[in-house]
Amino acid sequence: MQSGQAASIGVGISPAGVLADVYTAGTGEDYFTDEEVTGFWRWAGIVPGVSELRKGGKVLDAARAVPRLRGPIFDDLAGHAARHGAAHPNAYYNAAVRHLESGTRFTFRHDDQFKNAFITRTGPDSFTFTSASRTGDRIFTHIDDVTTQYLRNIGITLPRGF
Repeated sequence: MQSGQAASIGVGISPAGVLADVYTAGTGEDYFTDEEVTGFWRWAGIVPGVSELRKGGKVLDAARAVPRLRGPIFDDLAGHAARHGAAHPNAYYNAAVRHLESGTRFTFRHDDQFKNAFITRTGPDSFTFTSASRTGDRIFTHIDDVTTQYLRNIGITLPRGF
């Protein structure tokens, strides 16, 4: 979200939001984003909470507009995205697909099958981890913050110095 939009929403839910809404009604312009506000929304914004509904709807529309990259199948994508704190399933999917290209690949055995793990170090004991089928046609999971212990628990021992 752009900083002007965030400020507009943040101030909008505070007592100062009334002044910002009066400014918008008088000028037809959002004080923080310079966005033109016309018609119903220009005047209805004076009613407490109404301008925040308009702004919140724009945030939701922007989140829904995340295009999805082409790539492997990812079963229960929405469930994985929710469990791992992603803002939008498509953004989560896109991060996983990109990590298949950028992470270091390891082969490991998990749940009685060989899989590919794509791992990138992000801190002293923090890694981004994406698991996929050996053929690359299916993603099993993508997690942004796992530890060495988590990787060991699923059967991956990183080489010294990784």
